[in-house]
Amino acid sequence: MFIQGLASNIAFLIVLSFLYSLVYQKFKQMNRMVYRVLTGILFGLIAIVAMLVPIHYLPGLIFDGRSVIISLGAFFSGPIAAIIIVIMAAVYRYILGGFAALTGIAGIVTYAVIGLLYRRLIPYQKARTPLYLYLFGFILHIIMLSWMLTLPGKTGLAVLYDLALPILAIYPVATVFVAKLIIDREEFIDSREKLKESEEKYKLLIANQIDLLVKIDIHGKFLFVSPSYCETFGKKEEELIGNEFLHLVHPDDLESTSKAMEVLYKPPYTCYLEQRAKTVHGWRWFAWNDRAILDKKGNVIEIIGLGRDITRRKEAEEELKKLKEKLEIEVQEKTGELQHRVAELEEYQKATINREYRINELKEEIKTLNQEVEELRKNP
Repeated sequence: MFIQGLASNIAFLIVLSFLYSLVYQKFKQMNRMVYRVLTGILFGLIAIVAMLVPIHYLPGLIFDGRSVIISLGAFFSGPIAAIIIVIMAAVYRYILGGFAALTGIAGIVTYAVIGLLYRRLIPYQKARTPLYLYLFGFILHIIMLSWMLTLPGKTGLAVLYDLALPILAIYPVATVFVAKLIIDREEFIDSREKLKESEEKYKLLIANQIDLLVKIDIHGKFLFVSPSYCETFGKKEEELIGNEFLHLVHPDDLESTSKAMEVLYKPPYTCYLEQRAKTVHGWRWFAWNDRAILDKKGNVIEIIGLGRDITRRKEAEEELKKLKEKLEIEVQEKTGELQHRVAELEEYQKATINREYRINELKEEIKTLNQEVEELRKNP
């Protein structure tokens, strides 16, 4: 019957600890000092409530779950909270009175000290594991039982004989259950807050980015559009979600867009494409870097696209292309002119060479004629 009472008391204590975990989220948002004070008050109240429904071994000698809650309160909340817990629990135990009141108060102080030592000496991660929590609870209640030896007469030995085994069987396990309940709840709340912060940062990033961000399904229908995308195309989010993105693409770029996106269905599941789309400012050029999202079986289920307006770049490229073509035409014209001048020079050079050659021939003929005349003079 007494063991059943201990188990019921521990179950009640676990419920109280769960109530603490429910208000943890509100407390932890406060100033650090205020948080520690309020946590100490809360753990102190839980310890008092535990003493309101004790197990009576003898008149004036009670057992309850205060050892678990006080030690864990000191472990989770630190020295400031531990002092508050000890004061509240000790005052109430003194009010309850009985021949074991001083032993109970001494135990209350001891439980808080052990919780603080556990917090101080055991590394954070190890201290929160079931094995270390069980060892903590076991040592805690060995010390709790040792305080029974301070009871008058043979009462302490009787308590140890009757209760040592059930207490050491139930209370260390209860310590693990209560601690893990609080730890799991804290981790859940912390992870949820981190997730909420991440979502807020993500939304802030998406809302303020210049680039366009979209997510579409394998049928090309919008699943998500960034505010910048909606602003660029003059559409509301609800107007785009569920509709195909190709309706906004220039007809001349539909085929190239579809062909480029076929690459997304094979490693490395990425593609780059450039296309024109109808915006509030008319047809604009966009560059898209797309990446496929796969399920566990390796099938493409969604596509993430990050786009950027490259109209100025395309216009610059077009101007450069026109300038290049113009330069090529001018070069061709200049080359033609130079070739014509070279041909003229070659003709002039050729004519000059021929004239000089003819003059030389005439000079040779005159020389020959002169020689013949001389011969005739000498031999008339």
